[in-house]
Amino acid sequence: MRGIVEQLETVLDSEGGLRMLFDEFRENRADRVLRIAEISDAPLWFIGDLHGDLLALEAALALIDRESEREAPGPARIVLLGDLFDDGGYGLDTLLRVFELMLRDSSSICLLAGNHEDALGYNGSRFTATVSPSDFSDFLNDNLAHEWMGRAGKLAVRIVKDAPRALFFPDGLLVAHGGFPLRDLHERLAQTGDWNDPQCLIDFVWTRAHPRARKKM
Repeated sequence: MRGIVEQLETVLDSEGGLRMLFDEFRENRADRVLRIAEISDAPLWFIGDLHGDLLALEAALALIDRESEREAPGPARIVLLGDLFDDGGYGLDTLLRVFELMLRDSSSICLLAGNHEDALGYNGSRFTATVSPSDFSDFLNDNLAHEWMGRAGKLAVRIVKDAPRALFFPDGLLVAHGGFPLRDLHERLAQTGDWNDPQCLIDFVWTRAHPRARKKM
């Protein structure tokens, strides 16, 4: 754990930072909705909602490696659709495995924020969460005396802060964790074209059943 965390912290603190898959399509570093102008023929895999299921992640990676060895035209690329932790399972182990993938070749990995990542925070003394279940933040708070667990949690908060909330592909495919902007935002979007509007970003990460619904899903 220490080695992974230290290496990733070093990369993030470097001048170039952590360059992830599709980052070249950001209009600026604050861009959270990426319009992918072109895409190569290299395989593109999507993995969603692991929720600490490390075995499922390893099985998916084994499948990707096997298929890539057969007839792939280039290195396989992976889009993680968020919710790496919470709902039990091995949240920390899954997170560290994703960190390993980033260190191995960050240009082949894209992490979209799910609502559980979006909800995780750190207030300077404790981890916070605005989602239920929130067992990962509880786990981190129960282990605040463990330096490297805490630093892994802070890395997650730091990486997700810059993570995309949605990808638009040339063929019309929309990739997001939760949903898409509801009708009450369409007029504003048509006028401004600002897909980084905070309410739009929330709709990509969560799903609103109705513009006036009291709860997000």
